[in-house]
Amino acid sequence: MGRRGRARRAARHGRAGVRSPCVDICRFDGRTGWCVACGRTKDECRSWRKAARPKLLALSAELPRRLARLAARGEPAPEKGR
Repeated sequence: MGRRGRARRAARHGRAGVRSPCVDICRFDGRTGWCVACGRTKDECRSWRKAARPKLLALSAELPRRLARLAARGEPAPEKGR
């Protein structure tokens, strides 16, 4: 399916404009279960494409707080390509 087809499908399902925060570095914190690069849990990563827009927006708003908590604990954010 082309880019336009995906965009139309996302708009129909209420997800238009909510991009995945994934940066292609998946390493999960053992204590919280959050990815140290994007802040999502494994379940949140798996369900991102099918989740409703309000859920995606709420999660997107939460991710900076999660990443800040990981950083405050001394968990370094990995660099892309490592």
